[in-house]
Amino acid sequence: MAITAIEYNIIRKLRDLGKLPLSSNILEIGESNWYGDISVEALGQDIYAYGLESERESLFRELSRIVENRPPTFLFDIAKIWYKTFFHATPALIIDQDGPNALSLDLNQRIELDSSFDCVINFGTAEHIFNVFQFFENVHRWTKQNGLMIHGLPFSGWYDHGFYNFNPTFFWDLARANSYTHLITINAILKPLSLHQLGGREEAIKYFSTNKIPENSLTYSFMTKANDADFKVPQQYIYDNTEKSNTAVNAWKNLRG
Repeated sequence: MAITAIEYNIIRKLRDLGKLPLSSNILEIGESNWYGDISVEALGQDIYAYGLESERESLFRELSRIVENRPPTFLFDIAKIWYKTFFHATPALIIDQDGPNALSLDLNQRIELDSSFDCVINFGTAEHIFNVFQFFENVHRWTKQNGLMIHGLPFSGWYDHGFYNFNPTFFWDLARANSYTHLITINAILKPLSLHQLGGREEAIKYFSTNKIPENSLTYSFMTKANDADFKVPQQYIYDNTEKSNTAVNAWKNLRG
């Protein structure tokens, strides 16, 4: 998976707002490489703004060495510098069927790991996994209580990119079913770069009723796991037994035509 201008700007903004919990125990699902639409020079400058003070000089030297020597893994190596800069840690474990540093596992299956993690990151892997139930159940089990789950997945467009696109409402239903604390959901477009925070279901209805859904957009959702209860399968909001707002019900009916 790639670190694009979207991931770069979202994570940097959350750092600016003090809303990104830092962790040394990170699980990355899909090994990230550097996409290249943010300059390496910008990353070099941000090392001194966001990196640990004790590591800034060594991180900058390592980045310079990677760029100068361009080893076969240099795009993955630059991504590791990005992690160290903004998360103050690189992933302790990576699961991917490719990737030079990854553990190759079938994410369609239930996977038992030796440890759980403070932060689990899924930047564009779940859409490639047919068994999405098992994917999100795995993520749930791998995340520690009070741990952070970060998902960045296609919403609209992305023809033949993967099996699925994920509605923003999916993440709110997933959070409601499993008592996750929802931190932020963002609708993102890569070209031209656009980020729009969706404050909730009704705000999303208003936003998408007045703005055409983009041809190629993504949803980014940040949630924390409140407890260690077993994973619960979410039910779509419109069909569950909870009290519903008239705005949400009417919008759903109108979309059916």
